[in-house]
Amino acid sequence: MSDAQEHERRLFGRERGLAYVGEPTWADVQRRRAEYAAWSDEILELETSARTVDEVVNALMARI
Repeated sequence: MSDAQEHERRLFGRERGLAYVGEPTWADVQRRRAEYAAWSDEILELETSARTVDEVVNALMARI
């Protein structure tokens, strides 16, 4: 599943319980996303699901 698919799945599954504020639609999220400038700095991505906290910290420390 892509990140976008997961994000959309979570959006449709959430209920904040705010009586006077509607939940955003997926189109609302996409429109808002288009308003932001692309990130220009280097992106650090770490897969954390199969690592311990210490392994994540060590990987981060090695990158900075």
